[in-house]
Amino acid sequence: MHVHSIHSPYFRIEQVAEGVYAAIVVEGMGAWGNAGIINLGQQTLVFDTFFTPVAAQDLRQAAELLTGRAPRYVVNSHFHADHTFGNQVFQDALLISSQQVSTLMKTFLPRELEELNESRHYFEQGLAKSHDPRLRKDWALLAREYQALAAAAPTLQIRYPDLTFKESLTIHGTAYTAELISFVGGHTPGDTVLYLPECKTLFAGDLVQVAFHPSSNRANISAWYRHLDHLATLTIKQLVPGHGNVGSAEHIQIQSQYWHDIQAIAQKLKQSSGLTEPVIQEPEPYQSWSSPTLFQQNVRNAMNWS
Repeated sequence: MHVHSIHSPYFRIEQVAEGVYAAIVVEGMGAWGNAGIINLGQQTLVFDTFFTPVAAQDLRQAAELLTGRAPRYVVNSHFHADHTFGNQVFQDALLISSQQVSTLMKTFLPRELEELNESRHYFEQGLAKSHDPRLRKDWALLAREYQALAAAAPTLQIRYPDLTFKESLTIHGTAYTAELISFVGGHTPGDTVLYLPECKTLFAGDLVQVAFHPSSNRANISAWYRHLDHLATLTIKQLVPGHGNVGSAEHIQIQSQYWHDIQAIAQKLKQSSGLTEPVIQEPEPYQSWSSPTLFQQNVRNAMNWS
């Protein structure tokens, strides 16, 4: 089955190595966070499961078409709903996460469903109040993600991991070895990446995003720097981010530089007695990045980090 034979309104498939595929989301449709499909040889692994079961159903179908079998393993990179709310579609697969991610899922995912309408209204109000075309586009996309979740909510069932690990877990296939590495702190209090040494491919979750402002509401920036330094020691040809297009090893350094720049802006604002401007101007390298509504939020969060 060729990747061009896979058609979904929620994502597009990009082959990054033989038997290794990135599912890059179509923004605003209810998938939201990227996923991955890996043919380990005699077993199929799916990395992350999108924001809604309907999008995840297309992901499952794509995995079956591309690998010739149903997924045996599903890995959740972190607890955020845009990477986990499709889990129920893979009931016959072994669901894997780090211990930290599993605990966070059980703590926060029920709340995410309970606060669904509040979240949707927040983004709809952001759209109504914004006059900047770029920000309006982002608010609209985010509102549409939550509208898709609202439509899915009546039948959405939160599924938690069957198998957890503490620091690392290796899954041995006949074609690839999948190395799962758990990090404490960073984008969230628990993040997992998947590395395929045979093809030098990293599924980075939200620790690395490509031309996409990351969320930092539950971030530990000093830990994030350390984790990026660790990832930089891996030999990487292809990097599949949690958000954005497929990248390469250079995007690890770009992510690190982004946080350096955010912290520099925050420090300057603190020295000048805080946020005196209604809009903080993004540095030029980031002015074309997606999710621009997160930029000012990241600066505000950074003011509390140092």
